Amino acid sequence: MLDGKKNSKYFIGALLTGGVIGSLAGLLFAPKSGKELRKDISDKVSGILEDTIEMLENARSKASGMISDAKKKAEEIIDDGIKKLGSLTHGAEDLVQNGKDMIEEGVSKVKKAVK
Repeated sequence: MLDGKKNSKYFIGALLTGGVIGSLAGLLFAPKSGKELRKDISDKVSGILEDTIEMLENARSKASGMISDAKKKAEEIIDDGIKKLGSLTHGAEDLVQNGKDMIEEGVSKVKKAVK
């Protein structure tokens, strides 16, 4: 799974790099004046930067959503654990009380038998 993510990052990086190189090559070999060529290069770079910023914002948004979901799930697990621990504690208290009651009955019977 990690290799797939790594490969996708490399693929996206290679795709962007290839796009930039291809665009620049097309601009450089096009019959335009230097001023037009510089404007076209500037426009392409601006477009690429905008696309990159948009991709980063999407990644941040997805990461934020994943973190939020993970926090909610962790809170649910903790709450469930606390409930189960409370149930176990209550059950242990009941067992201790039952044990005390049985001991008191036994002591009472022994006292009656001794009398």
